[in-house]
Amino acid sequence: MVLEDVWKTFPQNAENTKIIGEYLGSKGPMVVVRDGFDKDIRATLLDAFLNFQPTWDSVYGGYKPYYLADILSWFHDLDQLPPGT
Repeated sequence: MVLEDVWKTFPQNAENTKIIGEYLGSKGPMVVVRDGFDKDIRATLLDAFLNFQPTWDSVYGGYKPYYLADILSWFHDLDQLPPGT
C-alpha cells in the first residue's frame, strides 16, 4: 500500500504499476499476523508498537518523500524472523 499523494509524486508510477484497489478511511498503520501467532512474541511486538516514538526525521507520510534507504532496515528485520512467522 502507498499513500496516493506519494504515488502521484512520480508520474512513471502510472506506467509501471497498477492500482488494484483503494483503502479509504484508513486509521493509520496496521499489523496483520497469522492465527496462532506466538503469544509472547505478539505481546512483545504490541508493546513495541504502542510505545515507539519516532524521531521527527523518521516519519514517513504524505509530507515526507519516500526513500528506500529509510525503510531497508525494516525489511532486514522482517527477513530475520523465524520461518513460518
